[in-house]
Amino acid sequence: MKIAFVIYRYFPYGGLQRDMAAAALNAVSRGHSVTVLCAEWESEEIPGVAVEILPTSGFTNHGRMLAFSRQVRERLGKSDFDRSLMFNRMGGGDFYFAADNCLLTGWRRSHSATARRLLPRYRTFLALEKAVMSPTSQTRIFALTKTQIADYRHCYGTPENRFILLPPGVMADFRRPAEAEAAAIRSAKRRELGIAEDALTLIQVAASFHTKGVDRACAAFAELKKIRPDARFLVVGPDRPLKRPGVDFLGGRTDVPALLLTADLMIHPARCEATGGVLTESLSAGTPPLTVATCGYAPLVADIAPELVLPEPFDQNSFNAALLATVGRLNEYKTRTACYGWSHDLGHRTSEIVDELEKGILL
Repeated sequence: MKIAFVIYRYFPYGGLQRDMAAAALNAVSRGHSVTVLCAEWESEEIPGVAVEILPTSGFTNHGRMLAFSRQVRERLGKSDFDRSLMFNRMGGGDFYFAADNCLLTGWRRSHSATARRLLPRYRTFLALEKAVMSPTSQTRIFALTKTQIADYRHCYGTPENRFILLPPGVMADFRRPAEAEAAAIRSAKRRELGIAEDALTLIQVAASFHTKGVDRACAAFAELKKIRPDARFLVVGPDRPLKRPGVDFLGGRTDVPALLLTADLMIHPARCEATGGVLTESLSAGTPPLTVATCGYAPLVADIAPELVLPEPFDQNSFNAALLATVGRLNEYKTRTACYGWSHDLGHRTSEIVDELEKGILL
């Protein structure tokens, strides 16, 4: 088949972008032809995948996204693609990968009905979401959690049979290797980063620091440093570093699996997180995560220990205390996490996406 993957911006460090690349590579491995339609491409090529940059203009983010959606509709209308898979909210696709939670659900809590109706940003993005979720749309929806499905159905009346619930999608290189190899990787990476073998090391991986609560994590780390001055905190992601003393901002990295083996604990107090793919990556690596209930995959962490998931609303003092308590039981949590990662299959999302593309769009 000829398949169009549609994404506004591609860069190598985002979770959505990694999901797209993995699905594209899986489709190519099965003999399909994949073309990525995008407005911005900030990476090396994906082997075997064609890239087509559509000219998009506008003075605002919502204006550019609306222009991009129109360009995509026009391009698909003139093509002979057999399937199209959208990775951003917009109508006209055969499938949509719902990486984010329902906008209308969130904005009903934070913005008035007048603001949603009159302000161009909210009006535009909600219209793009409605174009996908409307009962009259034929787009099939790859959902990542049951909560997403419930929210979309409540807001838009989307028929249940249009949703396909996907499992987590951890790539194979995140799976913890044999202990001797894991220990060797940890030691080598610690030498590279100048971290002592016995230094307590925390990590957070995030493309958007504010959304993923890096400031919250830094505040908790500052309290930890008072009793563990040897502790290190590695923040991995392409966002602008915060001004936080003692925190190592490493920028975007391609060696995240090795960095997870290097760390003793993942912390992820996100403000908004449809799933939290970094949590499943951490579980696969055997690195225990401390997180919050707003993350869609928080129940997987709670399977290891409920106390590793803090309830909403977020309270900084409670998170600080939870971090100190977790460090005190770290060996226990490491053992539990390693066992969980080995006994649970967390990596079949990509193959299921391509399976559904091959089945077609018949409801």
